[in-house]
Amino acid sequence: GFGGGGFGGVRGGSDRDMHTEMRDRLIRDLEELCPKILQPSEISKMRAVKSLVYAREAIDLYGDRSRMLMHVREGKEMYDRVSKHLDANDVLKMCEGFMALDEHLSALQVLLKRCSEKASSEKDGIEENEANQLHDVVVTISRLPDRSILTRALQQCLEHRGLYMCKVKKQVAAVNSVLQAQPAIDYVLKAVIASADYMSLWPVLRKLPLLRRQSDAQQRLVEFLKGSSEWDKLVDFYNEIGEYVRAQEICDQQANTKAAVSLDERIHWFRQAAKAASLSGRAHQQKDFDFRADLCEVQNRLQRTDETQTHGPIMSPQELFNFAITPPHECWEVALEVMEVLHAAGIVQPDHTAVVGRLWRLLLDKAWDSKVHVDDKWACVEHTLMDVGRRYVDKPDLLPLNEVVEWLEKQVSENLQGPGEERVVQILREMEVEMLKLIRVYTQLHDGALRHKTRQDKYFKTLIGLYQIYFDEKIQSDGNVPLPLAALETDLNRLEIRNPNGADDLKKVRAKFLLLRDQRRQNGFL
Repeated sequence: GFGGGGFGGVRGGSDRDMHTEMRDRLIRDLEELCPKILQPSEISKMRAVKSLVYAREAIDLYGDRSRMLMHVREGKEMYDRVSKHLDANDVLKMCEGFMALDEHLSALQVLLKRCSEKASSEKDGIEENEANQLHDVVVTISRLPDRSILTRALQQCLEHRGLYMCKVKKQVAAVNSVLQAQPAIDYVLKAVIASADYMSLWPVLRKLPLLRRQSDAQQRLVEFLKGSSEWDKLVDFYNEIGEYVRAQEICDQQANTKAAVSLDERIHWFRQAAKAASLSGRAHQQKDFDFRADLCEVQNRLQRTDETQTHGPIMSPQELFNFAITPPHECWEVALEVMEVLHAAGIVQPDHTAVVGRLWRLLLDKAWDSKVHVDDKWACVEHTLMDVGRRYVDKPDLLPLNEVVEWLEKQVSENLQGPGEERVVQILREMEVEMLKLIRVYTQLHDGALRHKTRQDKYFKTLIGLYQIYFDEKIQSDGNVPLPLAALETDLNRLEIRNPNGADDLKKVRAKFLLLRDQRRQNGFL
């Protein structure tokens, strides 16, 4: 069995060599003995095909890449001699031969030469199947692991004037075809831009050096993107080449001029316009576009809550505010968002503080009244504070902490006596309100309750607890952060004067304060 297998392998190799020799002899006899039968162009075509066959045999039978490349060069030379005499099918077969050898750039050059030759005639052009072949070759190259080959291929295409001048014949009937206005270069662009993998291919194209300067390539890419309504990519391209004003204009146009544009689309385009304005250093315009995008986001949330269509014109801040607070909507949190957008844009109404305070009271009342049982009411209030209040913790102009705490304390005193008294501080800490802010708020509430002994004692007790927590945390924390120890000592002295009966509690607090102060003095941070 072993000997037979080996003999068969040798015989197979001998058969192939014999076949090659017979083919060479036949071609040579045709060229020498029958010169009038074959035209020179046909002889060159035969030699080109022969070279590609030899190249395939060199790599398949012998694994000789150098020999393969030699035959590939011969094939290209023969093709160059005869290219004008080939029809579309000959060209496609020639491309397929190069592609089968993984000589993708050689196949591309065949098609580029074809376009150059066809571009010389105004009435002539390439067939649609040739243009599709050009597209397919670029797609195949784009799937290769080596991205540098794609970069070289795209650079060659963009620099090739024939692709811009050569038009594509479109089949309009069973027999007839007409010349399109679309140039062959569009098939190259489509191979990248319309690809499912455009996220990785598009950056390769738009970063090419040729597209960064005024050129036919740049102009055609812009026209192609506009004709394909690829507005996002056009904006990306303008940003890439530094044409920020044009990018901004496209975004503004898309956000405002389309008939049935959705709010989501408006938000996207306003944000893109803000980005372009930022890149160009136009801070004022960036702020304006962000303001409009913020308004659209608020309107979008409001209309989704109200189950109305998220299309249509953009509401003004006043229209949006009135829509939010008018029954049956009463979306107080959305009205707060309108106030936030206005505040961020530097548009502060004279009655801003009063309006925000009123909105918070309405918001908390709505949460409380939505349930029957006291525990359910409080749970709903907690959810509102965590959902809405937490967002404004670092924005004192939008979270009137004094009014919120006073409202919470009122509900606790009227409905949650006993263990429930600690719920206010607990929920405020869960909202991540800074401890010093809480101490400041309860100090103000304590000072404002001088005529209400019960409430003053309650606030005093809460302050004692807050001070103890604060000092314990700072004693255990990093000592490099400066603390307002002098102001805290002054507050403790004033608290002691106003609460002579709480001396024992204050004594424990003052001991923690002194420990913290001595610790800071030893570390050199007092």
